[in-house]
Amino acid sequence: MGRKLRIGAAIALVLVAGCVTVASATSSGDNRSADSDGPKVVVLDLVAQVVDRQEIDEAPAGQSLGDWTVLEVDLISGGNKAGEESSICVLTRIDAVGTTTSHCKGVSTLPGGQVTTELAVKYGPNEVLKADPYFTAIKGGTGKYRTAHGDGSLQELNQNQWRLTLRIIL
Repeated sequence: MGRKLRIGAAIALVLVAGCVTVASATSSGDNRSADSDGPKVVVLDLVAQVVDRQEIDEAPAGQSLGDWTVLEVDLISGGNKAGEESSICVLTRIDAVGTTTSHCKGVSTLPGGQVTTELAVKYGPNEVLKADPYFTAIKGGTGKYRTAHGDGSLQELNQNQWRLTLRIIL
């Protein structure tokens, strides 16, 4: 169960990163900078809160390659909901000592479009929460976010919340 919660956390992080990016970029109080000829950069600090988590244990029973987790996440900024994220993580590697790696993808739906994120996350054999942050890539978007790219970091606060810092280039 602990491994599945970790995978769920990774998924939520991916989803949250995408949602927060779009929501923050549309707010009037965002942290934008732009050159007259250059791209706009939005830096966001958010909290991602898991709303629902489904864990699927593929055969064989127990921890094995192909197990996956689906997450629904609310993105919070200043105590208010700024967006929603949906993500999925798939267990892609288990080494001899029990270190796991999962590949996670997320889509954030916000006013005016969507943003996609992707990351790989590795947990040590006895690691319940990541001490170190995850790093995510902002892969693209739709609508007013069609040129979105950049990166971010996610720090686990507990199994259902993460602090997100995103650097979105539009």
